[in-house]
Amino acid sequence: MARKSPTLVHTAPTTNEEAYSLLFQLENALRELLIETLERLDGPQAFRHRLPGDLFTRYKQAIAEERQAVQMGYVPQHPLYYLDFPHLREIITSRPNWDEAFGTIFGRKDVFSANYAQLEFTRNRVAHNRLISPMELQSLRTHVGILATAVGHERYVSLAGRRTQAPSICAHARQLRQLAESTFLACSECSIVEDLSLWTTSETAWWFQDHYLGVDPAPVHAYFTAVRQYTTLPRPRGAGHLLLLWTQQVALPDTFAAAIATLDLIGATWRELP
Repeated sequence: MARKSPTLVHTAPTTNEEAYSLLFQLENALRELLIETLERLDGPQAFRHRLPGDLFTRYKQAIAEERQAVQMGYVPQHPLYYLDFPHLREIITSRPNWDEAFGTIFGRKDVFSANYAQLEFTRNRVAHNRLISPMELQSLRTHVGILATAVGHERYVSLAGRRTQAPSICAHARQLRQLAESTFLACSECSIVEDLSLWTTSETAWWFQDHYLGVDPAPVHAYFTAVRQYTTLPRPRGAGHLLLLWTQQVALPDTFAAAIATLDLIGATWRELP
C-alpha cells in the first residue's frame, strides 16, 4: 500500500516565509552575479582559477555527492551552486576578484563584509527554523536592499531570476555520440565534415570537465581535435588516398572508439529516469 504524504497542519510564520524568500532571491542573485562577472574576466572555466583557498576542493566533494542523486531527477547546476553562502563572500572579497570587479560594485570591503555577516546570521536562523521577529525581518530587508542597490535594482531582479544549469548531460552525450559517428563516417569516406558547432559549444563548457562529469572527457577532446584537423587538410582532386593515409597515421579508428566508450560512460553516469 502506498504511503500517504503527511498533511500540513500549520503554515510557516509569515515573517519566516518572507525572510526565506528574501534570502533565496539574494543568494541566487549573488551566485549568478559571481558566474556572470568571473566568466567576463576569465571565460567559462573562470571559477577554477578564481576560487580562493580550498573552495575548489570543497566544490568537487559536493558535486561528487550530488552525482549520486541523479536518479532522483537531479538538476545539474553551475559549480558555484555547490558552495555554501559564507563561501560566496570569500570569493567576492578575495583580493584579485575584489580589485578587478567587485570593489567597483560594492564599494568599501569592510562595509560589505559587515553587511554580509548580518545576512549570514539571519540566514542561519531561518535555516534552523528559529522564529524571525518583525524587527529582524525589517533588518533583513534593509541589508538585502543595500546589496540590491549596489548591484542595481533591475540587474538584481534579473540575476535573482536566473538558474545557470547544464543541459541534460545524458541527452547531450547521446548527441555528441551521434556527431562522432557521423564525422567518423565522413572521414572514412573522405567526405566533407559539415558542422562541428555542437562540439564547439561543448569543449569549453563549464560542465564538460572531469571534475563535474565524474568522467575524464579527454578521449572525446582528442577525437574531435583530430576531426577538426581533418577539416583543415588540403583536398585537391585525387587526394582521397592521402586523406585515408592521414586517418591511419593519427589512428583515428582507435581515437574514435575511445571517444565512443567515454561518451557512453558519461551517459551511464548521468542516466535519467524513464
